[in-house]
This record gives sequence, C-alpha cells and structure tokens, in this order.
Amino acid sequence: MKSKKIAVFLHLYNTELAQYFLDYLLPLKNLVKVYITLPDDDNEHQEVKDLLDPIKPTFDHIANIGTDILPFLKQLNKYGNKHTYFLKIHSKKSLRDHHASWLSILMHELAGSETIFRNNIDILEQNPQLVSIGPASCLMNYEACHDIWIDYLMHEMKIPDDNRSHFIAGTMFMGRTESFLKYFNKNVAQWLESLMIKKGEVGHTKDWSHTLQRCYPSYVHSMERIFGYIGDVSITEPACYLFAKEKALRRLVITKDQEIYDVFNSTIFGQIVKEENNEITIVWKHKRPRSKEVYKIDHELRLLQKVDDDS
Repeated sequence: MKSKKIAVFLHLYNTELAQYFLDYLLPLKNLVKVYITLPDDDNEHQEVKDLLDPIKPTFDHIANIGTDILPFLKQLNKYGNKHTYFLKIHSKKSLRDHHASWLSILMHELAGSETIFRNNIDILEQNPQLVSIGPASCLMNYEACHDIWIDYLMHEMKIPDDNRSHFIAGTMFMGRTESFLKYFNKNVAQWLESLMIKKGEVGHTKDWSHTLQRCYPSYVHSMERIFGYIGDVSITEPACYLFAKEKALRRLVITKDQEIYDVFNSTIFGQIVKEENNEITIVWKHKRPRSKEVYKIDHELRLLQKVDDDS
C-alpha cells in the first residue's frame, strides 16, 4: 500500500543551504516524507542531520556523480514505489542570466506554502495524463548542443518522441512516480552512471558558468530535458500581482524569499528590500544599472502602483 505522503527527493550537495530547505519543508512535514542525499566527501554530515531532524528525513550518502540527476534516480528507485507523487529538488546556486534565482522561483512555486503544495498535488490528481509540473517561466523547449545525445539516450531507453517538446529547466519539479519508474528503473540508473563515469561527469562543476555548462554536451543536461519528454508537462498556478496604470501587463509573483519576478519571464527579477505602510521597495536586478523603485501594494486586490503615479 502506497503512502499518502508525497516523497521529497532532495540532493543537498551544497550543505550550507540546509536551513533554507528546512524553512520550506517544515511547514509541509505532515504532507511529505523527505529523502536526502548528501555528498560522501562532506565532513559535516552530523551537524546537517541534526539541523534537519525536525522534518525526520531519511539520509543516503552518495558519490558525487551526475550532479543532481543520478542521486534523484537512485532515490526514485529505492523509495519511489512507496509514493504516488514526488517532489524533486536540489541545492542549486547558479543564477539565470546572472541575476534571477532559479532556486527561489522553483521552490516558491513548488513548495512555497501548504496551499501552494496542495494545489500542485490537485493539478496532478485531476489531470492523470500529466507526468510533471513546474513554473511557467522555467518551461523551456531548447536542446542546445545536446540533441544527438538525447537521440541516443531516448532510443536506448525506448522513450517515444511523442512528447519531445518542453521540459522544466532547473530540474526541480513535482512528478508522478509511476511515469518516471516506467523508463528510469534501477538498471537504467546503473547504465547512466557508467556512462557518466566514462564521460567524466564526476565531481561538481560549480566553477563553470551555467551558460558554459549548457553549451557543453553532457548526459546530465540531456537527462534534464528527457525528464520532460516522457509525457505531458504542465505549469503551476501561483498567485500573481498586477501593475496598476502601466501599459505593460505583467503577472508578478512575490516569493517566500521576498523576491519578485514575472510569472512567464523570470528574467524580470527583483528583490523586495523593504515593506512598510502598504509600500514596498524593489531593487530590480535585471536592469542595468540596477534601479530601486517604490510601489504601493494592495495585498487583497494584488495590485502594485508606483508611488509617483497617483493620477
């Protein structure tokens, strides 16, 4: 009998983000069972385990191969059959276009609150054809230099081309366990591990720019795309704010981390640095030079209006 809880598969390579994930997962502790992989070369495991004890996770130590992809596949095969749905997350620190936080956007829309989390579960339950969901701004359809590798991997894993369209960039999403185990069983995971070792995808490439990683053919980035090609992918439905009295109609999301971005274009990205008396101050990070602007905010109507626009 499957657990009613959602499996959370967290690869915590950057263990300094343990508190960050605790802040997100603790409010969901009654809805989830958390499985965490830690790098086997980390000497601070006990401190991290003690910190995360309130969410009662199951820990596995894993060799640093295949960045977050291989740890996920190993967790999926070890624990996935106990759960109908899962949330795949990892300690991603790279930025999109040098200013937008992948981690903040993905974590907020997937697990920003109990309401958000339950809504995502409802989307999967009400749409049995879906295999995964993620933020609209992270739904992409480019293969860059990985197309030949994707052809090879999909052929070997017998994945049809019917859904070779979009994937969730950042490789964090909520998914249907059965759909993933259909193609990524234990034997496939072991085969991919051998390919990654042979190719040299061992260790972490955090010193590379994310752009360079995307342009260098790899099994890791090929699999990021293939995860979206095994079936239908859809988007989360976050609560949005609108600009009042501006020509540009933008749907803005304010994250749990007090960051703000366009729901369909996360490169429009800012940080809320102050909120008082129904006003917020935003530093827009996508602008050069970065600009600081003050807006009136109405949380009930979900409207933003520049303070100098009182007409």
